[in-house]
Amino acid sequence: MPLTSLLAGSAAMARALFLALFAVGVSIRLVLLVWMGDVFGGPLDSLLDFLRQYRWWLTGVTTALVTTHVARHRHKWRRRARLDPADGLN
Repeated sequence: MPLTSLLAGSAAMARALFLALFAVGVSIRLVLLVWMGDVFGGPLDSLLDFLRQYRWWLTGVTTALVTTHVARHRHKWRRRARLDPADGLN
């Protein structure tokens, strides 16, 4: 809202017109938000049920992937540092 107010003020828009347009914009946003909640509610509930059911397996898989990535990344940079010590300074 602050940017909108700033732009409306710099354009010398009437306060009543600004407030009316602002109210219409907020109303449209709320209607779209409720509609999108209805449309995507079912798929999101299914996704949340899946995540609740397999959260510990997913935690283990994610931890293993992150650990593997960090280990490979550290190994690569250590090997580079051994081959060219000046390269690590950049």
